[in-house]
Amino acid sequence: MVKLSRDKRAYETHRSRDNVVKPPPVSLSGKSAVFATENSTSVAAQIGGTAKLPCIVRKFNNGVVSWIRKDVSPPTILTIGLGPHITDDRFMVEHARHLQNWDLVIKHVRPSDAGLYECQVSTHPTTSIFIELRVTGEQYNPGS
Repeated sequence: MVKLSRDKRAYETHRSRDNVVKPPPVSLSGKSAVFATENSTSVAAQIGGTAKLPCIVRKFNNGVVSWIRKDVSPPTILTIGLGPHITDDRFMVEHARHLQNWDLVIKHVRPSDAGLYECQVSTHPTTSIFIELRVTGEQYNPGS
């Protein structure tokens, strides 16, 4: 079972060429101009289950969507576009073009999968949202 909760803060970081953080583009409604998924979304998944981290992109023209594991050193690129960038086949992108979703799916969730993930669009400047994965201690049992 996957649960979503949303933190009302919505941040996006934009870095200029001199690496200075700039405020995100914001529409008149106060939402991101690029993402439909709220930043700081938290997803819960059970050990052994499947986690789906949402990333709905409103517009990105010719940009590429990537998923990055942020809280490891060094940060790890998981996917670029629809393709995997790591050899762990538990990680994949679920993409429905007409829905504009670029969800990261993690199969057979492990406790070590808990942490901070970044959905990044390679527009100029690069735009991102961050999704937290929480892993619960109960073992997933589809038969119960």
